[in-house]
Amino acid sequence: MSTQTITIQIDSRSAAILQSLKEKAESEGVALDVLLRRLAEGVPVLQNAMMTPAEKAEDFLAWVATHSVTGTIADDTRESIYGREDEAL
Repeated sequence: MSTQTITIQIDSRSAAILQSLKEKAESEGVALDVLLRRLAEGVPVLQNAMMTPAEKAEDFLAWVATHSVTGTIADDTRESIYGREDEAL
């Protein structure tokens, strides 16, 4: 896995939070990014952000497969749509 370095501007409170998380990660013997990913697993919005486009597509197709309707054909003929209105005339 390749690593990427970014610089962000945050307030001192957020910096203190990140520093404490870094210390927690070191005490657990893992890297900060591993600890952050573990924390993000419980937040659905962040889970989606961590997925690759291919994973998102696969997840969507799996969802579609569980919601597909089989064996039913919609009756969209003119008679089925406008039949009652035509009878009222």
